[in-house]
Amino acid sequence: MGRRYKKPKAGKSTLTKRGRQLQAAGTFLNTQTARTNPGGDVAGGGVAAKAIIDAAAHIHHLANYWADAEDRYTVDIASSSERATMRGRSIHAALNSGYIRNAIRAFGNHTIGSGGPQMRIMKFSGLSREERSALEWEFFYWRKRTGDLAKLRQIPRAFMFYGESLERFIYDPYIENGNLNIQQIEPRRLDYPMGAGDERMVDGILFDGIHPLMYYIEKRNVNPIYQSLEYEPVPADHIMHLFLSDFADQKRGIPIIATVLRLQAETMLWEAHTLGAADWAARWGGFIRTTATLTPEDVMEIPGDTMLAPTPGTAVFTPEGWGPEQIKAEFPTANFEGFANALHREQGAGLGVPFGVMGADTSDYSYSSWRGERQNYWTYIEEVQDVIRDNALDPRFQKWIECYSTGWRTDPVAEIALKLLEKYGDPARIPITWQFPHPPSADPEKDARANEINLRNHVTSLHKVIEKEGMDYDEIMEELLEEARDLAKLIPNIDVPPNMEPAENA
Repeated sequence: MGRRYKKPKAGKSTLTKRGRQLQAAGTFLNTQTARTNPGGDVAGGGVAAKAIIDAAAHIHHLANYWADAEDRYTVDIASSSERATMRGRSIHAALNSGYIRNAIRAFGNHTIGSGGPQMRIMKFSGLSREERSALEWEFFYWRKRTGDLAKLRQIPRAFMFYGESLERFIYDPYIENGNLNIQQIEPRRLDYPMGAGDERMVDGILFDGIHPLMYYIEKRNVNPIYQSLEYEPVPADHIMHLFLSDFADQKRGIPIIATVLRLQAETMLWEAHTLGAADWAARWGGFIRTTATLTPEDVMEIPGDTMLAPTPGTAVFTPEGWGPEQIKAEFPTANFEGFANALHREQGAGLGVPFGVMGADTSDYSYSSWRGERQNYWTYIEEVQDVIRDNALDPRFQKWIECYSTGWRTDPVAEIALKLLEKYGDPARIPITWQFPHPPSADPEKDARANEINLRNHVTSLHKVIEKEGMDYDEIMEELLEEARDLAKLIPNIDVPPNMEPAENA
């Protein structure tokens, strides 16, 4: 005999136990389970989904905050119109906030350092020490002639308010020994030309697969009156385009300041209102009040000629029953500075710059907290330095040595450059290194002791210690040798150590 059908009790669900668990969890049920609930809310018998994770849940008091949140492609997030708005507001913040301006200034100085990164040709390149020094000097001289240090500092600063840095190699007849110079370009000039319809183009950059092929730069004359909307196609190997990539498939940069723009605007308004209140309260200003009972007719005859801010030293007589009451100058309040600093600290965190650097004030720091925050800051600086090294410094040397080597017929040092190119073929394969100046120490004595201990335990070398300080090992050794020789002249009984003599072709 077959199993008899048992009618479910009223109100009891016909869902399976697993189905009830899934429904309680607020997820979609599979098709088979959905069919057992013909009264579902979703067309076709499905069940309306509810968020399992709070981040995706609809919370009423956060509805306005999440109203503009969308899952969009990176190219849409960093679209041309969005970038233009962010650039404009970021530049406004940079020009009107002392904290933001100082953060930008410090970020550029700390990233590039005093004197800028120095290029060194590595010893195993096949050149003698004299040849390496001669070529390094010529490259340093070219950088000095072109004002390269200021251009390098502009790169990290441009990350702040532009979101990206754009430079172009140009022919310059005024620069001897190579005729090479670098032109800085405003990122807004990189855009779609009129009538562009190539699907491979993204915001003024024509791609060949994942590699940039051509950049379309708006032509700009020296005199801004004579401007046009003509665009010049520039090969990608003539462009140095740098930005900090935050998302996959990102082709253009987003200003770092954009993260703190809302907070910056609110802070500026709050400070302006607070200081405005203090300014108004500090003046001779207030109210005229009376204790008399006023009739409607009296209200129409309130003394209007009584001055609320009389000239100091004068007496003002008010009508009978009327008297002045001055507002106390009690703004800003006692917690103004603490609250303002808290807001600026949050802005500094968004910019990647500690408050002690951004505000030029470390009075609230303890020794350990400042070292910890400073360590995080310099780790971020090193990340930015890596981007600049790979995308701005290496291309500079590679393009320069190609141009400089063309003068090998008249310049013996250019012949050294040609020899390097012939040996390695691709200038990118020439072994060089960049030495960024070491950041100022928070405790020079402790750092010196640490270097001494590491040298004694043979976990580092004198080369590494000197390079870490942003100096050149060969130069230090030459200076020590010269000092030893000078000392030997003053004191004849002192001999120059044999190991201080430089080896040939070291």
